Amino acid sequence: MVWAGAGALVALGLNQLIGGLIDRARPYETLTDVHLLVSRTTDFSFPSDHAVTVGAVAAGLLLAHRRLGSVTVEDHNPTEVKDAAALRALRVAFGERAEGDARLAAAVSAARADGHSWSSIGAMIGTSGEAARQRYGDPARHR
Repeated sequence: MVWAGAGALVALGLNQLIGGLIDRARPYETLTDVHLLVSRTTDFSFPSDHAVTVGAVAAGLLLAHRRLGSVTVEDHNPTEVKDAAALRALRVAFGERAEGDARLAAAVSAARADGHSWSSIGAMIGTSGEAARQRYGDPARHR
């Protein structure tokens, strides 16, 4: 945030120099039939101190934002369209995994109902009997 403040001060100083060189008349000096709502000022009208200061603060914040490693404009290019096929495949695979987990739990329950040991069941699913019992032994977990 220091960058934003420093940028505003530097820009305002440069703006004073540029404004003196341009020396553009204020609109009320050239438009004589205008009713003034505020008192006249003696400084220049272009470039605007307000516009330059806001622009400098915005540029300083942008630089600080990028320097801190935050997401930059380049990371979110609205013209870049990504194919969502990989995300759709991920969603399908996740659904299939859930269905497969449910089928596996049902098969384990059937094997236990047929009298097979946890050791035998564990050997069939690539784990120990104790791990199979801990995962599939409580039927309430699979409802």
